[in-house]
Amino acid sequence: MHAVIVNTGQRRLRARIAALALHAQGGTNTAAARSRFMQRFEQEVDPEGLLPELERRRRADFARRLYFARLALLSAKARASGAYSKDLTVRHPADLCVDIAETTNATASTTAAFEEDGDPTAIPQRRQ
Repeated sequence: MHAVIVNTGQRRLRARIAALALHAQGGTNTAAARSRFMQRFEQEVDPEGLLPELERRRRADFARRLYFARLALLSAKARASGAYSKDLTVRHPADLCVDIAETTNATASTTAAFEEDGDPTAIPQRRQ
């Protein structure tokens, strides 16, 4: 067997084909991890477990979307600030420090931060 030299585009395409084939055959076993990940959001939206299951899952899905939207915003900010150079070394570590609690929990403190400085990652809670 001889070695075949493949350019970057071909290598990416081959990797994509392999991943799609694996998923098409059901070769991944991530159900337990996905279930645990979603439990995090279900607990966040319904800590006492009072909501009907369908409503809890619907809200958890929105909480998951919110989580990833916030991550995307933080990623875009980091890229725009030039925090990473082309060789992926950190140039401005202080710019990348993020208080995870503020970006993942829409608490009263993040509501206050939103009202004070217009932080787009802080989502005000609905008054009950």
